[in-house]
Amino acid sequence: MSVATPVAFTYPLSSIGPEAKKLWLSMCVYAAERSGAAVVKIFQWASSPPDLFGNEFCSTFRKLQDETTPHQFKHTEKLLEEAFGPDWKGLIELTEDSPILGSGCIGQVYKAHMNSTPVALKILHPNVQNGIEADLDILYTIAKMMNISERIRYLNLPGMVDEFSGLLSDQLDLNNEAKNLLLFRDNFDNDEDIYFPKLHLASKNAMVMEFIDALSLRDFVEKHKHNKQLLDAMCDKGIRAICRMIFDHNLVHGDIHPGNILFKDDRMILLDCGIAKKFTRADHKLLTDVLAGFITGDGASAGKALIRDSENKTSIKPVNEDAFVDVLNEMCEQAKRDRSFFDKIGNYVKKICDAASENKIMMNQGFVSIALTVRVMEGVAFALNPEAKIIRISNGIIMKVRAEEMLGVVNDKRFSREDLSVGYKAVSRRFPGGLPDK
Repeated sequence: MSVATPVAFTYPLSSIGPEAKKLWLSMCVYAAERSGAAVVKIFQWASSPPDLFGNEFCSTFRKLQDETTPHQFKHTEKLLEEAFGPDWKGLIELTEDSPILGSGCIGQVYKAHMNSTPVALKILHPNVQNGIEADLDILYTIAKMMNISERIRYLNLPGMVDEFSGLLSDQLDLNNEAKNLLLFRDNFDNDEDIYFPKLHLASKNAMVMEFIDALSLRDFVEKHKHNKQLLDAMCDKGIRAICRMIFDHNLVHGDIHPGNILFKDDRMILLDCGIAKKFTRADHKLLTDVLAGFITGDGASAGKALIRDSENKTSIKPVNEDAFVDVLNEMCEQAKRDRSFFDKIGNYVKKICDAASENKIMMNQGFVSIALTVRVMEGVAFALNPEAKIIRISNGIIMKVRAEEMLGVVNDKRFSREDLSVGYKAVSRRFPGGLPDK
């Protein structure tokens, strides 16, 4: 809180002129970076879709996506010795001069070598757990205070903070990221459009992956800015991948901001799998039912699905179920008049949340969190193609999964918790004879 005080105090000065505002925004970045990993993560997501806070905000805060202040090399050496023993230098070739590929809210990534082969080495930042716990305590206190408001209560802010807390806590152990990475690689095995790096070694505080020499999102867009066909195609590939994660695989990469995306040979490479979301069967069905209702123009079924979920989670009776359903029906009617209405998720999530608050319907925290995930992905999609039509691409995938559920032919693996450890025994092994294939 003390870090934020100078920012709040100097805010009036930002209105003096463009240079003063630029300086003030730089102070905000400085304050955010020193506030802790949870705050940095929020700003990473907020700086992805430019239509949310504007291009100036995004261009200033995107530094937090992969350019936070790196920690000292002696901390890296300490964690490598803890992870791989005092002889770690015989396994990993790394010096203080080794390039840092990126530094985020949880850790930083070096370009190192194993058996003379380039690899990406991820190391957790020092004291990151204490910082996250302090941030989350503040966020939860704010959520509880805001929950006093009758209108805000039904957005389920404490539930959203609980979910955010769980996702961030998972990132504090890189073994979790290693498990997620193996699962994503399995889900997208032989996919020609999407690629996840190979995993070589992992421990709680250190992780070694395949190094990929590729272009960042910004560099890719700049290099191909005159090739609209290529940019549109890559945008469609990204949207299709997210939809497959949500509806088909039920394992969603929860941190797809520009700093975690690379491009090589017309292929999208996704990094940093520390945050991964998996739905329960009930929440997944809710999400599918709601979106299928919108796709088919049946706002009533979408509204009733959200009402049933609210009644299952709270004893509070909705004020006016018909009014809530009418709002969703009107959204479908608006979409018939304007086919672009559902192209941006912000168009309808805000309307749903407003109607839920007015009619005392508790929002499902999983539904809201996945909406926010897709909202961040929108920023990536619109950077590649400002005219991207997300719902057009997702329609087929959503309706396929809905049909499977109605026919009772759903793959149980989609909802299994056991598969979170599939293949993980290979991670903790060392590979003195060479790098593993997967």
